[in-house]
Amino acid sequence: MKNENTLIKSNLCNIKNISIIILVIGSIIGLIVFLFMASNWKSFRVATSPYCFAQSVKIGGKNITIPPDKKKCEEYKNMSLLTFIKQDNQNSYWIVLATIITISIVVSFLNYKCFSKQELIVSKNRVYGTKMFGKCFNIPLKSISSVELATLNGIKIYSFSNKLKFMWLKNNKEIYEIISSQLVDNKK
Repeated sequence: MKNENTLIKSNLCNIKNISIIILVIGSIIGLIVFLFMASNWKSFRVATSPYCFAQSVKIGGKNITIPPDKKKCEEYKNMSLLTFIKQDNQNSYWIVLATIITISIVVSFLNYKCFSKQELIVSKNRVYGTKMFGKCFNIPLKSISSVELATLNGIKIYSFSNKLKFMWLKNNKEIYEIISSQLVDNKK
């Protein structure tokens, strides 16, 4: 391995920054959804308010209609958003916000864990290194059937028994060109 002629080694994008960007975007989306839901709170709250509509109550077998309490209805209509959220029994706003932010934290963490240790080294005889989650691989160039560029600065390497995919590579195009040229040279 030390005597092997290395043609190119992968350079990763800054995975930490990418993970932070994913987290920030997820948090912003969560906040936008939260504010969108909260912007509709008045119409929802007034429509479901017991104070703004006449109530029918059965007392002693008789139906009695209680008129709407206009004073409490106006208080309900003019209630601040923060008070409304505090009084919301279902806490649906906080649940949606927490769910979206939790999902963005998980995706950000998985992105970092998955891609931070990947390394791709191309030599004259083989392609080797570590793939997602730090698993090692070693593929002879003769067994590689094709190579292609992928999304998110990625590259896909197909062999007879494997399919390797790498993402967040700064030099994915150079790696693609070198592997392609090595494949053409090996077929001659």
